[in-house]
Amino acid sequence: MRRNIFISAVMCGTVNKGSGKIMVKAGLIGEKLGYSLSPRIHREFYEYTGIQGSYELFEMKRDDLANGIEALQRRGYAGVNVTIPYKRDVMPLMKEISQNARRIGAVNTIRFSKKGYCGYNTDYFGLEMLFAQNDIGIPEKTAVILGWGGAARCAERLLLDKGAKAVTIISRMPEKVRAQSPAIGYPALLRMKDIDILVNTTPVGIYPDTDACPVSEKVVENTKNVVDIIYTPPETQLLKHAKRTGKKGVNGLLMLVGQAVKAQEIWNGRRFPDDITMRIYNDLSKEL
Repeated sequence: MRRNIFISAVMCGTVNKGSGKIMVKAGLIGEKLGYSLSPRIHREFYEYTGIQGSYELFEMKRDDLANGIEALQRRGYAGVNVTIPYKRDVMPLMKEISQNARRIGAVNTIRFSKKGYCGYNTDYFGLEMLFAQNDIGIPEKTAVILGWGGAARCAERLLLDKGAKAVTIISRMPEKVRAQSPAIGYPALLRMKDIDILVNTTPVGIYPDTDACPVSEKVVENTKNVVDIIYTPPETQLLKHAKRTGKKGVNGLLMLVGQAVKAQEIWNGRRFPDDITMRIYNDLSKEL
């Protein structure tokens, strides 16, 4: 699967050249981006790889997405990342969508080409690395996902691909969730026992609302592993519950770094060793 996506990236566009050197201009589009660590991650990526490049933040309104993305392509950008709440909104704008992104139903990385926009989902690879590096096994495990946005769809797809025995979606409106997994409301979650993996994909607990928590400590007590894709703060109330109850808890920083490096592979048309991802992750972990 990784090889197929890499080949698609090579065929789907070019990087910009100027003064005899390759210049990779990229950025992040979203609704509110003041908290983002992405510019720091990509700056370190360029430093570690010796690639000349830039990475900027672009806050956009939903009605401005089409014109905003077109303007960035005209300005010579190789592509952009997409964050909440636009990972599904950009899909109709794509000329091509990778098989993985189509299966997930969300695009978080766009590569520009003369033929149009090519959409990918690199969150999948970042989350896969997070599970692997933290020794959280998926096969034959029961999992619960909080939320039903683009990140939740990605988590569901990964868990099912890796052989989870059962995946349950927790949503405020479970009747509106379209997924391969059953969807239930929070009251039903309180009755669940022996959850192997709990994945929070909601923004509950993110800075500045750091006192909020998407579930009670009782739910965490019934869970073996807690994955919170939030990375600011590095220890959310949910992860504090996990620590107090003696359960494994990990934040989403490695997922963020992993998806960023995978996006750079798409924009540059080449693979990079996992060591680069881990070096950037370790740098940020020490500071946070």
